[in-house]
Amino acid sequence: MTCGDPGRALRKFCLPMILSTALLQLYSFVDSAVVGLFGGVTAVECENAVAAVGVSSMVAMVFVAVSNGLGNGISVIVGRLYGSKEYDNMRSAISTSLIIVMGISILLAVCGIGFCGSILALMETPVAILDAAAAYMIIYCCSVPFLFLYNICNGVFTSMGDSKTPLYFLIFSSVLNIGLDLLLVIAFGMGVVGVAVATLIAQLVAAGVSAFKLYKRIAKLQSNKGFKLFNPVYAKANFKISLPSVVQQGTVNIGNLFVQSLINTYGPSVIAGMSVAMKLNGFAVQCFVTVASALSVYTAQNLGAGHKDRVKKGFFAGVKIMLCMTVPVSIIFFAFSPWLISICLKEVSVEAVNAGTTFLRVVAPCYLIINIKVITDGILRGAGEMIIFASSTVADLIVRVALAYLFNPLWGIASVPIAWDIGWAVAAAMSIGFYAAGVWDRKYR
Repeated sequence: MTCGDPGRALRKFCLPMILSTALLQLYSFVDSAVVGLFGGVTAVECENAVAAVGVSSMVAMVFVAVSNGLGNGISVIVGRLYGSKEYDNMRSAISTSLIIVMGISILLAVCGIGFCGSILALMETPVAILDAAAAYMIIYCCSVPFLFLYNICNGVFTSMGDSKTPLYFLIFSSVLNIGLDLLLVIAFGMGVVGVAVATLIAQLVAAGVSAFKLYKRIAKLQSNKGFKLFNPVYAKANFKISLPSVVQQGTVNIGNLFVQSLINTYGPSVIAGMSVAMKLNGFAVQCFVTVASALSVYTAQNLGAGHKDRVKKGFFAGVKIMLCMTVPVSIIFFAFSPWLISICLKEVSVEAVNAGTTFLRVVAPCYLIINIKVITDGILRGAGEMIIFASSTVADLIVRVALAYLFNPLWGIASVPIAWDIGWAVAAAMSIGFYAAGVWDRKYR
């Protein structure tokens, strides 16, 4: 990543990462599709199952956000140390981060299990889906430590320039998850509980295999003087870099819970349609964000190696990659949204399909806006400017939540995607301004 054509290096590096993210999002979508088609005897039962998984998934995304934020922090630290060939310090940074992250993950899992009922009640979850949503959330919380472990290992692999190994593990766990979804829901009739158990098993397998592989990989690196299992210096550095990202991603997803609370007032049918639409949107946006994550590693490695000039070239290469992804995704989501929503439902529900279609057709044309934002964020994050990076996304959150509630009396459920687009525009303007002002390279002048 520190030599050769930046565009070619980024494409080669981020393609496996995009495939990994796509697979991860795919089996989340499959969860909804399986319960939507086979999660009950009647169409109403299946629709309620989709709604229950959708509401619980919004809570689960808070855990995913914290995990991703911590993973981003360690990837920046390891990327710099790997780029400067400080392998003993890199080992210490990895082991320190693992100790911290596993402790946090266990604490979050316990809190999630203990307070799931209160959280769902505060979100105004309809009574018809409350028990199923709580069951899904409790089982999912049991998988949180495995999710965190996998994301940390994934972050270390990618910071070392290896984006293929996580892909191989994820392919296996995705196939396993989908197979278990079908087995537990169709053959054993476990419904919502079945897809939650399938996710738990898949994450456990992915975490275990990736941790073992990482241990073998690190053991092969040349060691000169040994390393500290827990180094306060790297603990501090990890918190310094990770905390803004955790706060940013966690805050955004907590904000999404407020939006989900608004959606919940429309009943299970609208919840089901919006759940499918938001998972499809999440599928696209997370793939875009993955390119930015690759650019963060690219930036960290090149700044660590003293190649500041390559960072600007990487920015334009990232924009080109994003354009190649954005156009087809936007067209597909806009043109085929009714069909995409209906394939997850046992019988077509007009209310569900209309709600989901409205969401996709409003947000899909604005994907270019969010892509410009995440590309500039990738540079800022790789340069360690985490507070600057986080500020634009928090602004997005405030605008998104406030306008969704403000516009709701006027435009109903359409207020949610409209607020989404305006929030993206505000955040993109801020991120571009920070990048243009040269904030990302001030530490290296």
